[in-house]
Amino acid sequence: MTKQAPAALPATHSRRHLSRRVRLWIDAFGMLLPTILGVLIFFLVPLAISFYLSFTDARLFGEPNLVGFNNYLRALSDPTFYRAMWNTAAFSMVTLVVSTVPALVLAVILNERIAGRTFFRAVFFIPVVASVVGVTLL
Repeated sequence: MTKQAPAALPATHSRRHLSRRVRLWIDAFGMLLPTILGVLIFFLVPLAISFYLSFTDARLFGEPNLVGFNNYLRALSDPTFYRAMWNTAAFSMVTLVVSTVPALVLAVILNERIAGRTFFRAVFFIPVVASVVGVTLL
């Protein structure tokens, strides 16, 4: 007995499946494209330009001249740089704690079974809804 080749149905099925898979990929990339372009245009391009300019003596007008690591060496030798780093780190930590801890405590309290829980949840959620409505109306 000789073996017969598989019927044409599986090949048609795989083509149909492939085209469906391709359509799904095209749909996915179509939906991701605005975000990818936004990240490229508003984040990666300015980041690359800033990185390049950090190795130059760029001014507002005129051509930038490459100075290598001199800008970084000058910053690392300046005590004001370290003070600015310390201030930034301290501000970030204080802001993180001051904004996160009360929000977490409030969320835990509003998750407990207390009288008027629904009312208080609505009161805290109204600004979220109102801002969306306001933007929509504008």
